[in-house]
Amino acid sequence: MRQNARASTRLSFNRTFRAWPATVILSQYTFAIKHMTPRNAPAAVRSSIECPLCQTEGRASAYLEYGQYQWQRCSNCAFGFQVPYVAEHLRTNAGNDISDTYSAFSEESLPPSVTDEKCQWVLSSCTAQRALLIEIGPGRGQLLDAVRRARNEWVIFAVEPYQKFVSILQARGIRVVPSVRALGTSSDIQLAAQGCTQLVVVADNVLEHLEHPVEVLRDLRMLAASLNLPLVVLIEVPNERALSWRHGLQDLLRGFKKAPTFPGHINLFEKATLVRAAYAAGFGGISVKGHAIRTTAQLEYLLRDKVRSKLAIAAVFVLSLMPLDSWLGLAYWLRGELRSAPHSAK
Repeated sequence: MRQNARASTRLSFNRTFRAWPATVILSQYTFAIKHMTPRNAPAAVRSSIECPLCQTEGRASAYLEYGQYQWQRCSNCAFGFQVPYVAEHLRTNAGNDISDTYSAFSEESLPPSVTDEKCQWVLSSCTAQRALLIEIGPGRGQLLDAVRRARNEWVIFAVEPYQKFVSILQARGIRVVPSVRALGTSSDIQLAAQGCTQLVVVADNVLEHLEHPVEVLRDLRMLAASLNLPLVVLIEVPNERALSWRHGLQDLLRGFKKAPTFPGHINLFEKATLVRAAYAAGFGGISVKGHAIRTTAQLEYLLRDKVRSKLAIAAVFVLSLMPLDSWLGLAYWLRGELRSAPHSAK
């Protein structure tokens, strides 16, 4: 009897000890949902500003505020956007949060596992032997380099407005166009497309930085039509669903406070608003799914530093076993795959 009692006690202890990370993470999600309110959230006063997504006036109200940065949210379509609504690279008063981040990105490399996973994402979207690949905002060009090594017959271009990155890309032998709109008038693009059977465009964590994303996507469809190529656009954006309380939970997990979202994000996408933008741009084949954080390398990619928070490491472990974030539609990123036939844009 005593041996059975001791065995039962050990089994109970082991189960409790192994389950504690899940209990901690679940309790933090429950606490956040029930009790957290937007940090520095301004009063909900209607503005006369036009929503960049649905073009409705007078339906936006204050949503988030951080220092000099403010975001509003449209009650008609639930799209969040920064005010004033100016593309990040066109600002004359970009704060230290933005300039410091880009200085770091110009000097640091992506973790190899992150680059490899993104490369497989691109390759799995297109089986063409010879494709024209354009990445918008590629930074140092590590993803383009990885794809070029795997598909040496693909033709590679970059759209990059930041001069610091332009020089890095050109040193890698990557041809650069200054803007999405300039793609349509580039003779280099027209010449490079000859012999290609697919146009692939990658917007990896970039659409949230650009003014009027519907127009950007529409320009890409027009480009594909002018080149007479089928188009696939691969998009990754931060999932900003429930951002008003999620940012507090994220601060808790990482162990320090940051802005509720990167100050350069002028568009706050959720799954529904990303799908709406794609439809508004004329795409028919649309797939949007959550892409969750499941490795410490992904955390290092976000933090640009080693992960020191034990709670964050525990969260990654628990969520890899029990994907609560995905079940709730709160995966950290959204990935979209938009397809269009060349005749559909004409």
